[in-house]
Amino acid sequence: EESRVRRVTAEQEEIANESALRSAVRTGRVLNGEVAAVEELNFGGKSQMAAIVVLEKKYKVTIPFSELFTVSPIDMTTVDLSTNDGRYDYVRRTRMFAERMIGGTIPFCITQVERDGNGIVMLGSRARAMERISRLYFGGDNPRYKIDDIVEATITSVNVHSIVVLVGGV
Repeated sequence: EESRVRRVTAEQEEIANESALRSAVRTGRVLNGEVAAVEELNFGGKSQMAAIVVLEKKYKVTIPFSELFTVSPIDMTTVDLSTNDGRYDYVRRTRMFAERMIGGTIPFCITQVERDGNGIVMLGSRARAMERISRLYFGGDNPRYKIDDIVEATITSVNVHSIVVLVGGV
């Protein structure tokens, strides 16, 4: 009797969680999760890198490289996809950018939720979340932040010629 009650309770929680995820897709709600890994996956017949985000230590959300950045950090004028070496170099560069995010917490929107056997498969977009956050904090008639404001920021990376910080999630 007790095990049946636990099983029913677990099934009800799973249904409620799946409903909340589908609601997040419909509303475009911005979520935050930690990038746990980077994988090379096949999307629409094309191979590309994808960040794997763990949401609430329970769900896996796959974010394709094309959805990680609003503007690709890779200058496509320097890429030659017509040769094997060029394709290999492009994959290496996308992996490098995606791997820099491992361990970091990023904002994202869930774009698709599907059942796959016993599990749930989710696709996400960091670029879509960044656009929503940017409009909230910096756009419109009454932006939260303006030029010359002193704000709290989190340093995310330091390069030779620049420093990247998060301000209000952007």
